Amino acid sequence: MLGTAMGRPNHMIVNDLMAMGLSFKEANKVVNTSQQGIDKSNGLIAKSTNDMSKKAQDAVTKWNSLIWDEKNAKVKTNAQEEVNKAAQSKNGWNQLTYDLKHANLSSNAKAMIGVAAIQSGRWDSLSWKEKKAMIASNSGAVVVKALQDSGQWNGLPFAVKQALVKSNSKAQVAQAVIDGNTWNTLPLKVKKMLANNADARTKLKQAGIDVDSYNSKGVPTKHMKGDSSSVKSHSNQGKSAVNSYNSVNPGTKNFKAKDMTSGPGNSALGIIHS
Repeated sequence: MLGTAMGRPNHMIVNDLMAMGLSFKEANKVVNTSQQGIDKSNGLIAKSTNDMSKKAQDAVTKWNSLIWDEKNAKVKTNAQEEVNKAAQSKNGWNQLTYDLKHANLSSNAKAMIGVAAIQSGRWDSLSWKEKKAMIASNSGAVVVKALQDSGQWNGLPFAVKQALVKSNSKAQVAQAVIDGNTWNTLPLKVKKMLANNADARTKLKQAGIDVDSYNSKGVPTKHMKGDSSSVKSHSNQGKSAVNSYNSVNPGTKNFKAKDMTSGPGNSALGIIHS
């Protein structure tokens, strides 16, 4: 029963059903079936409490009646289509925004209204604050904002927009980015956000996107390799040549010499500091 979702105690609902002619056993079965349907609703059903304001209670009732299949005690299989349909009219849209404001909807339920806003053409006229309130996850909001700022959003297929708005994880956001072929247009900080998430990184790699340079570890450090015996040999040769010159030609003189030590020497430094 919808009353279960609206916060009424089960025993009160059972009493109501018995007053309608059902036996105690039948009434309990209806309540239990209804509760199971609510538990499987992914939070789409709005729940109320006794201390809710009249506005909140009204919003809960209107939202639930829109998406709940009372007969089968579960969320309607075409719930998103029902919300989309409501958004087409001015009154319907006003009711959805009222529900959004007062019914304390879950992020999944809010995203349904976001999808309806896109489908009905109302999305573009909304402020970013209003749009963000209709996106299920923060990572989804970050990507949507980036795509809007870059001018890519309007050119995306509806399915990709819907996926971004309804995404509940970075992995789902990454899949939407892949499907929309928008990786190359994303700002560096957004790429890093996705690349630093293990599940999202896996999806991106599977799609052939090189994400290693964007993760927090960065590019692996390459260490220089050198032969220390070669360095010592060239160094000794240089010292010997200088000493020999000084013994034969005392005093200050300018001379030319071939640098045989700087290259190996630098290699040695690379080894020391690696």
